[in-house]
Amino acid sequence: MTNHMGISMVREESSDYDNSPKENDIKSPHDRLFKKLFSSPEMIVEFLEYSLDEKIFLKLDLQTLKREPSNLIASNLDEYYSDVLYEVEYAGQKIYLFLLLEHKSYFDKRVTFQLLDYIKEIMEVKFLTSDNIVPVIPFLFYHGRGSSGLVDLEEEFKNFDPALKKYLLTFKVIEVLAPSEEMKKSKFKLINFSALVFFLRETEDEYNWYIKVANEVEDLYLKGYSRFLDVVLQPVVEYILLISELEQSLVSGVLGEKYPGGEEIVSTTGEKLMRKGKMEGKKEELINTLTVQLQKKLQMDLPVDVKDEMKRADKRILEEIRDRIFDIESIDEVRDILK
Repeated sequence: MTNHMGISMVREESSDYDNSPKENDIKSPHDRLFKKLFSSPEMIVEFLEYSLDEKIFLKLDLQTLKREPSNLIASNLDEYYSDVLYEVEYAGQKIYLFLLLEHKSYFDKRVTFQLLDYIKEIMEVKFLTSDNIVPVIPFLFYHGRGSSGLVDLEEEFKNFDPALKKYLLTFKVIEVLAPSEEMKKSKFKLINFSALVFFLRETEDEYNWYIKVANEVEDLYLKGYSRFLDVVLQPVVEYILLISELEQSLVSGVLGEKYPGGEEIVSTTGEKLMRKGKMEGKKEELINTLTVQLQKKLQMDLPVDVKDEMKRADKRILEEIRDRIFDIESIDEVRDILK
């Protein structure tokens, strides 16, 4: 078995369906952060050890682990999903590991079939280009409080006639609640850190949350995780500046005390976002986007009272509307969320 020394071998190669966006073209800060986290060799190995059965993990040849470009998410869904694809040998046979992150925080019964579509596309492209059928192991990251809506097809079909069951399509998904208290308390440092960062969307106290993040950055640096921080720290800072209400000066001052060059990273990231117009009017931009989406979905102009309530609403409320946009069927449902 190849041990963690193999992580330096992780590499990224081209693919026939490589339409992967360049880093600067990735629209969602969640998407960019997720992709950066899982482009880190240390992170992907920790995650596989954390999420897989030990017997399976021990049969992975980490020397063969390489990231494959993947851009399977349709443009109308890229605000709700992110994906990462890896190839690795398992007991001498090639397999693919498909990681799908749901940015939504609510039940969606379509997720099983969306996953099935992505698995089918990966297998089809690989078969057409190599004549080999390569299995795909799907992972689903979900950050809601209840069920993601994932259906266990094997469980659904368990009472069917055994003679018929062999013809029925079933597949298992490794579902990971992210972030979770379990991830924050795990023995894996990078899993802990990633869970803490993604808890931003759940916290009511952004200042104390950020102090914990900065302390974790310092701890990782002191324990020799510099390569990991070189990959992920800038997108973490970008995520904080775009998603939180924390002032850039505070983010810069705290990180500067914890990590060499921290102030420069925050300053450079802030300037980059300002040039793109992303730091100013974050809430206004979200309101404008929601207005267009709701008017298109409901086939009506938004009433004045709804527009006024959206202007007064906290950004988290607006994000909830965004996350539920596919399921909203009436203007009264929007009013209920805004209350």
